[in-house]
Amino acid sequence: MAEDDVLLAVDDLSIRFASPHGPVFAVNHVSFQLRRGVITGLLGETGSGKSVTGRAMLGIVDPPGAVTSGQVWFQGADMLRIPARSASRVRGRHIAMVFQDARAALNPLIQVGEQVARGARGHLGLSRRRARALAAEVLGSVGIGDAARRMAMYPHQLSGGLNQRVMLAAALICGPSVVIADEPTTGLDVTVQAQVMKLLRRSIAGTGRACLFITHDIGVAAEISDEIIVMYGGMIVESGPSGAVLTSPRHPYTAALLGSALPVWSKRELRSIPGAPRELTEAPALCTFLGRCPVSVPRCHEVMPPMARADQAHQARCHLVPGPAQRVPA
Repeated sequence: MAEDDVLLAVDDLSIRFASPHGPVFAVNHVSFQLRRGVITGLLGETGSGKSVTGRAMLGIVDPPGAVTSGQVWFQGADMLRIPARSASRVRGRHIAMVFQDARAALNPLIQVGEQVARGARGHLGLSRRRARALAAEVLGSVGIGDAARRMAMYPHQLSGGLNQRVMLAAALICGPSVVIADEPTTGLDVTVQAQVMKLLRRSIAGTGRACLFITHDIGVAAEISDEIIVMYGGMIVESGPSGAVLTSPRHPYTAALLGSALPVWSKRELRSIPGAPRELTEAPALCTFLGRCPVSVPRCHEVMPPMARADQAHQARCHLVPGPAQRVPA
C-alpha cells in the first residue's frame, strides 16, 4: 500500500463513558486506515463501538464519553488534539458525515436547499446565490429530480429516501476527501437502500475519496464494501478484503454473523448467536467473544489474542490464526 493512498489513520483509539455503575469501555485500542478510492465497511452489532468510533474521527465524542488514548491522523494533524476552531474547519469541508436518521439530522424548520448550501457558504466562502446553485447541482447529482423546486421543500415534505439523498448531498458539497456514513440505509426499503448505496459508491469510486461505511447489516456490508473491519465488544476482531472476510472468516464471531444471516431464498429458521454480549464495564483482558465462542481453546482463557495475519491483507484477533478458515454454521 502506498503511503500516499492513506487519507486517514486511526491509531490505538480507546473511548470510555462515565456511568452510575462505573466506566464503560466502549472502544478499546482500535487501529485502522482509510485509503483513497476505497469503501471500508465497519461491521458489528449494536453496542460494538462502531458509531462512537466514527464520531471520534470527527472529534465529536460528547460527555459523558471521553477519548482516553489514541490518535486520529488526518493531513498530518491529530483530530483529537487540534484546537476546536481548526477541527470545525476540517469537519464538513475535508471530513464529512452522513448520519443514520436523515429526518432527525436535518432541521425541520429550514428548507433542504438552504441546509445543503450552508456548507458551501461557510467552508468555501461562496455567496448565497452561488452556494444555492451549487446545492442544486449536487442534489441533482445524487438523483434528486427537479432539484431547483425541491430545494424549497422542508424535510417532512420528502420521503425517507430523498432525505437520505439530501444528507449525502450536504456531505459532498464541499468536496471532502473522507466520508463517514453511519448506518445511512437503515429504515429504508430495499430498493431505496440499493439506490443510496449505488450513489455512495459512485461518489467514492474514481474520486480519490475514502469512505468508512458503518453498518450492523452484513448483507449491506457485503454489497458496498471493498474492505471490512469487524468489531465486537469494542475491539476489532477481524479485518481484510471483503471477499476474504466474507468467504473465509478467521474469527468465530465473523463466522457466527455469517451463519445468522438468512438469504431470501433460504427455508431454514433464522439462527441467532448463543449467549449474550460481554459487559463493557470492565476493560477487556481476554478475547471479547470468549463467553460465546464455540471453538475456544485453553489459551483463550489465559491471554488476549493479538491480531494475527491469515494472509498478507487478512487478519483476525484469534489464537486459532494462522490456521484454517472458521466454519460458518449451516
